[in-house]
Amino acid sequence: MLLVGAALLTLTVASVTIQSLSQANLSLFGRDWSLHGIAGPALYGLGLAAEVAVLTFFYVVLPFGRTRVRHALLGALVIAALWDAIRHGLVWYFTTLSKASVVYGSLSTAVVVLFSIELAATLLLLGAQVISEYEQLESRLAG
Repeated sequence: MLLVGAALLTLTVASVTIQSLSQANLSLFGRDWSLHGIAGPALYGLGLAAEVAVLTFFYVVLPFGRTRVRHALLGALVIAALWDAIRHGLVWYFTTLSKASVVYGSLSTAVVVLFSIELAATLLLLGAQVISEYEQLESRLAG
């Protein structure tokens, strides 16, 4: 847990640094280059890398048996990619098609958050299954 806290602190410091640099200009070879367009993709990539790192940490630390880091990294990459795609799909759905606010009223935020947590938990278990299948495939190929 101390490592997760340190990782989140590092991520916060890096995020603040990138945001402050986005307002600056870089002088290179006598030309001024604006860093304004770099901050968004850099923060997105940093967030995705942090998500993969935290998921890898969970997959290494939480199981009872020993999980190799590369297996945990594979599961984390699969789940981070799936979660990113699902998250974008959910944002599109809830902003364009959904009538959750009409149906649930003031509780719509709670319903959407609970639904997102359920999806995240399911994806976390799917990542563990991906790791298990990969370990079994690797042992069959080695044996």
